[in-house]
Parts: sequence; structure tokens; C-alpha cells
Amino acid sequence: MTAVTRRRCLSALLPTLLLRSRAWSASAAKPNILFVMIDTLRADHVGCYGYEKPTTPNLDRLAREGVRFADFHTAAPWTMPSVMTMFTSLHPTVHGATSTQRRASLKVTTLAERLKRLGYRRTAAITSNPTVNSRYGFAQGFDLYDDYTLFLAHELNLFGTEDVDQRRGITEAVTSHSVTQTATRWLEKEGRESPWFLFLLYFDPHDRYVPPAPWDRRFDPHPNAASRRRRDTGPHLLHPKATPQEVEHALALYDGEIGYTDHHIGALLKKLDALGHHDDTLVLLVSDHGEEFLDHGGVRHGRTLYDEQTRGVLMLRHPDTLPAGKVAPVPACHLDVTPTILDAIGVRSAAACQGTSLLPLVRSQGAAARPVFLEGATRPELRAVVHGRHKLIRDTLTGREELHDLDADASERTDLASQKPALCHRLGSHLDLHITACAAAAGAYQVGGVTPRPKLTPRDLKTLRALGYLQ
Repeated sequence: MTAVTRRRCLSALLPTLLLRSRAWSASAAKPNILFVMIDTLRADHVGCYGYEKPTTPNLDRLAREGVRFADFHTAAPWTMPSVMTMFTSLHPTVHGATSTQRRASLKVTTLAERLKRLGYRRTAAITSNPTVNSRYGFAQGFDLYDDYTLFLAHELNLFGTEDVDQRRGITEAVTSHSVTQTATRWLEKEGRESPWFLFLLYFDPHDRYVPPAPWDRRFDPHPNAASRRRRDTGPHLLHPKATPQEVEHALALYDGEIGYTDHHIGALLKKLDALGHHDDTLVLLVSDHGEEFLDHGGVRHGRTLYDEQTRGVLMLRHPDTLPAGKVAPVPACHLDVTPTILDAIGVRSAAACQGTSLLPLVRSQGAAARPVFLEGATRPELRAVVHGRHKLIRDTLTGREELHDLDADASERTDLASQKPALCHRLGSHLDLHITACAAAAGAYQVGGVTPRPKLTPRDLKTLRALGYLQ
């Protein structure tokens, strides 16, 4: 081969070599993504969101090291639709995962699928909540979707932890220790191949409230009261006619489970640092919904759209790109999770996404308020819109509407609908347009059409009944 021929060959190969080099560099520059979700965590029981009890020192530290969104709303008041909305940036009625008898549309694209296409070498999920079972479509795009280890770990005590009481079902046990253990093993084995994406679901704040010692008494103002001798923390303790003492006990146990979860998330973050991933990993921590303790006469979650069930937490940390200690007051919601993660790795969100990246709002000093929409899911007739300081809740079956001023009446006790009909009409118009748009989008995703029903095992059905998701 002559020198001229060699030069011509190199000239022909150069564009390909450069393209591969740029692709590799872009891949190497992408951060790892640690996506942590805490089940049933209402914002006003978290220290950095104003709670007076020290339930969350590790979450508070994460917020100081990154960005916290002070006005964060969940897509729905229970797990399945909220998580799928985070994974797809689609409203619940659009993606279709709104019932334990229905899976998500086969046409949705998940965050994990997008990340795989963008060069993420390892994608994994570890969960102990049966409503995000792979049968509902949550496993799309994951190399590993582990919705079984924690159930087996509980039944067989695979991790040898004293926290496990094998006489109780997993819905009456704590699993944060096992989540962190499983995640740690994955990081040690698979985390060396960057970039990676790991989704973790910490279930423990969910009822029943059974924190192990010392968390069962740590936040209880009367730990030695006679009522504390009862170990049943399910429906017999927290029910619509519960006494003040029973509610106080349930709240103390709930806080104990939050503290226990926070402790194990702290251990996970320490391990992340020890493995050298503090600076090259985007950490996103979020909750799926809140929990009610007779705030509006009800208990647990899934039945209303008041703030105790739909006001959650969101914080992000990435030392290279996000400021430390910033509090973003702008409205944010589950729809924004996928677009924000994509933006953080330098990718524009797809046109199909119904949310928006929050990063421009972090960098700016402020932004105009935008409407945030909530869906009842287990009660599909309930819809709500939050715009600025006001929230309109509508029962679409009866037409009844409630209007609340969230600044003047944070507990949503005073209904202003009869006093402010013009404001109701304006917010109702936003809601009408939203409902119409979602119905059209759901048709495009064939929700309620050809999507097959999930095939649930007897164990699945038993666990869902224990959680109250099946009658």
C-alpha cells in the first residue's frame, strides 16, 4: 500500500473514528443515576420541609448538598400511577396503570428504555412494593427488575437481620435494611461499568407501621402509655374513629418508620461515597404520595386529593451541575422527573413527555406559576388542579367542587367555592382542557383497549389484599 493510499484510507476512516470517539466521550461524561423513591412519605414529616422532629437527618443532609423542591405534588395518592408517571412523564389516565387489575399501555416508553438507548450500560431496579410488579409494565428497559428478592429475603431471612419477623407477612415487616443490602451488592458488582441507572423503592413508611427498636419509641411522646402495649398497628389501631391516643401512637410509629428508612438511605449514600461515586452520580430522591391520619376524617391513602396525601418531596444532588443548598419554590410534580433526569444528562425530553425539566427553573430566579394536575386513580372521578396558591378539587360524577387557598389555609379546612365563583370557573376551565387532552392522549396509547390484563399469582393477590388494594 502506497503512502497516498494509506492517507486516503485514513481520511475515509477519520469521520467514523471521530464519531465513535465523541460517542464514547459523551457516554463517559454522562453521570450515573441513583433514583431513590420512598413510599408513603408526606412532606410535612421531613425535617428539611419543616417538621420539628428529627426524623430525616440523612435526607436533610442530601437537601443541603443539592436542590430541594419546596412545592412538590404527586400525580396520584397511591403508588402505581405515581411511579409510572415518573417513569413515563405521562398522566395516569394516559399511561393506564391506574388499577391493580390493569397494566400500563404497551405503547409507553419508560425512562429506563430511554437511558438504555442513550448508552447506559447497566439499568436495574429493586422494589418491595407489589403494586410496581413487573406484570404491570414497570420492568420495561431494565436489565434487572428485582421485584422478588426482598419477598424471598423476608420469608427466608436471607440477610440474617434481627429486623425480620418471619411470622408476619412482608406488609407487616420492615425492608429498608434489605433494600440497602441488595443495592450495595449491585453497586459493588455492576457499578464499576458506568454510566449506570439504579432505581430503589423503600417501602417502609407504608402501613402497617412496624418500626423495629429503637425506632418504635424514638418519636413517641408517651412511649410507656398503656395504649403502646398493643402491637397491632393496622386497621384496628388507625381507623376513622380512632382515639387521639391511637392517632398519636400511629403517628409516632409512622415517624419511626421514616427514621428507620432515612437511616438505611444514609448507609446507602455512605457506600456510594466509599465506592467513589459521590461526584459522578446524580442522586434523585422522591416520594410517591403521602399519608392521612384523620386530617380530613380518613386514614392511610388513595382516597382523596388533599395535601396530606398528594404533597411529596423531591430533591436532587449532582455536585458538578447543581448548586448546593438551593430551595426551588416553583411548582413541580411527578411528570417532571423523567424530563429533568434527561436534561441533567444533556438530552432533551421527547415530545411525548407531558412534563418539563426543572433544571431551567433551578438556574433562574423565578418562574410563572403553572397549573399542576392531580388524579384520584382509585377514585377516578376525583380530579384537581393546583395553580399558584389555589387548589380546585372536582368530583366529576357529581360535579361538586371545592376551592382552597393553600397559603391562607394549608390544612384545606375552608371551602371557598361559594365565595369565589369566578376563580372556580377559571380553574375549572384549566381542568376541563386537561381532562379533554388526557382523554385524547389515552386513546392514542390505546388505554382500556387492547392492553392485556396482568396475570397475578395467588401470592400477588394475597399481598394486594393485605395492603388494601383488593377487596
